[in-house]
Amino acid sequence: MGEHEAWRKLIASPQDFGLNSEVVSFSSLDGIPLRGWWLPAERASRGNLVLAHGRDANRSYMLSRARFLVRAEYNVLAIDLRLHGESGGRYITPGYLEAQDILGAIHYLREHGQRAPVAVLGHSYGGVAAFYAAGQSNEIAATISDGAFESGAEVLENLTRHYLHDPATPLWARSLLAISKCPGIQGATRLVFYLRTGQYIGSEMTTVVPALARIHMPVLFISGEQDFIAPTESARRMFAALPSKQKVFLLLPNAGHNTTYKTDPGKYESTVLEFLTETLGRTAL
Repeated sequence: MGEHEAWRKLIASPQDFGLNSEVVSFSSLDGIPLRGWWLPAERASRGNLVLAHGRDANRSYMLSRARFLVRAEYNVLAIDLRLHGESGGRYITPGYLEAQDILGAIHYLREHGQRAPVAVLGHSYGGVAAFYAAGQSNEIAATISDGAFESGAEVLENLTRHYLHDPATPLWARSLLAISKCPGIQGATRLVFYLRTGQYIGSEMTTVVPALARIHMPVLFISGEQDFIAPTESARRMFAALPSKQKVFLLLPNAGHNTTYKTDPGKYESTVLEFLTETLGRTAL
């Protein structure tokens, strides 16, 4: 909830990556004003990609991924999810309401004449949002999830365990983490969230697993072997829960939660592009 300067600051521009761009404005399906970059392919495109960043980031963090997709002849719409970058909003959820941002982006593409298939690539809670969106829309032809997690509670537990055992964690931070594990804290947090936002954190918002059961389109799962925030074993559970008959799992050794792409860009790019070719088709449109 509230403003966070780090979530707002754009760390790069499309020009830094040699990309032509246009700043676009649209709304989420629940009315939040959003901003994004339209990054068109230089030639006839092979499809459209909506890119959704992780928490604490914004659309500028997805530019390295956008670059290789545009060079491979895909149009890209890199969006700021609510309360990040230049988008509106007063609070966030663990990807649940952010699905409305992704669906709003797809609506924008269709309204502006983009009839080609749409795939979504989301990182971290952007990947969770992509799953929620895919479970609600037949407009999404394929989903790529990079570092998605099962639930916000799982993330909190994993972070707490990691930093409580990290000798570099300051004592004051250890104390707060220890308090977060006390009985009743999560319930109190939900109550405060409701009183401040009017949004109740129901069961459908706390875990993405039920949404996975509704996804039948192709899915690519990307997981970093060293990711302690959304561990590989969790990703494999979600992968197994998908009823989709066309699903791929990419495990990247030595990669953490935020370093899947830069740890092995060659493997990342080749796997993503092969997946998109198989799911969106080979011919430029």
